Amino acid sequence: NSTILLIVMAFLVARAVVKCGLGQRLGHVVVSLFGRSTLGLSYSIFLVDGLIAPAFPSNTARGGVIYPLVVGLAEAGGATPGNASRRRLGGYLMFSGMASLSLSSALWFTAMAANPLGAEMARSFGVTMNFGSWLVASSVPTLAAMALMPWILQRLLSPEVTKTPDAPAAAKRALAKLGPLSRDERIVAATFLGMVGLWASAGALGLDSTAIAMLGLGILLASGVLTLGDIAKEGDVLATFIWFAVLYTLSGQLNEMGFMGYLGSQLAGALGGLGRIPVYLILVVAYVLL
Repeated sequence: NSTILLIVMAFLVARAVVKCGLGQRLGHVVVSLFGRSTLGLSYSIFLVDGLIAPAFPSNTARGGVIYPLVVGLAEAGGATPGNASRRRLGGYLMFSGMASLSLSSALWFTAMAANPLGAEMARSFGVTMNFGSWLVASSVPTLAAMALMPWILQRLLSPEVTKTPDAPAAAKRALAKLGPLSRDERIVAATFLGMVGLWASAGALGLDSTAIAMLGLGILLASGVLTLGDIAKEGDVLATFIWFAVLYTLSGQLNEMGFMGYLGSQLAGALGGLGRIPVYLILVVAYVLL
């Protein structure tokens, strides 16, 4: 199934972003621009996560880039395990990272493995979704939530520090230490932007999303940014491939045998006499419990 292969290819491309250090550099750039306050630091986390999310089909994988950034910001503000006077500051930044990972996963079609898998299941019911149509539908609610969530979290958690005038300077020093963009970083950045651009125009140009991911991976392998040794270390990719392949096959068989239709009709009959709000609450509770 091409969708399963798309997830695997995107996982491998994401490894290149981490390996070359491009994600870390992007974090420092954003903090140097917007990090003069704790609210600005929170927005920086959301912005970095939102920018790199299209190349990471797993919010767990993106956590490998976002978590060191959050920890560095917290430590720069004095929020260390032994300093109780900055505990709420550390909590605010960490909650910002967790909320961001969830929202960015909903924003981009390729930001979470379940997104293309769900789109593939929907296709069997005549509903077609691609990178562009997903972004059009998701952009309003997710971008609105990204704009509001840092402010809401600040009101809820009340960090001890609201101004961080030293953060931009620290980020600029970190960028100076990294030096200019390396060859690998330039290749990964160009490949990443090219993949996103092709994914966004895939519907209009008649391109296959999995083929675009394979093209990106091929460029990274041919240029030496990624090696076969790097791929051999990605045991989680194989686990994801097996997990989603089996899950997709099982769900397809359940649908083909009529079980999902039967279950849906039973739920519709049981909930048919209730109003919209009670039905919504029941479905949310059931989702959380399952």
